[in-house]
Amino acid sequence: MNKMKYALVEDSTKVILKEVDGNKRFRTGIPPTLPLKPFHWLPIEITKPDIPDHATHTREGPVITVEADKVTKVWTVNAKTEQELDAELAARKENRIPRSSSVEFKAMLDIENRTLALESKPAVTELEYRETLKAML
Repeated sequence: MNKMKYALVEDSTKVILKEVDGNKRFRTGIPPTLPLKPFHWLPIEITKPDIPDHATHTREGPVITVEADKVTKVWTVNAKTEQELDAELAARKENRIPRSSSVEFKAMLDIENRTLALESKPAVTELEYRETLKAML
């Protein structure tokens, strides 16, 4: 069964009033003509490419265009920038470190500072210790 989507478009403004699945909404799958109405049905043409790798690409959109005989919805797939990849890596590292308020983190920081004291080195702050842990990941 062909899944066709349709948009109800206002004639004067080209604003989409409603989107429907033709097979679910209309007995024949095709919308009726609407004579003497200020709106009409147009088929929706969808272009939504697959993402080759979610780790390195994103899908953006849709860009919706109302034409005379159809409505188009187009998504684009773009490679993530080096900055986006770096930010995701930093976020993954941050998520692997326990929260500063957790018992686990406080115990780890306490052990680190006790070890530093035995080595006659200055204690580290929570922020410094977080950065040390991130560098280890």
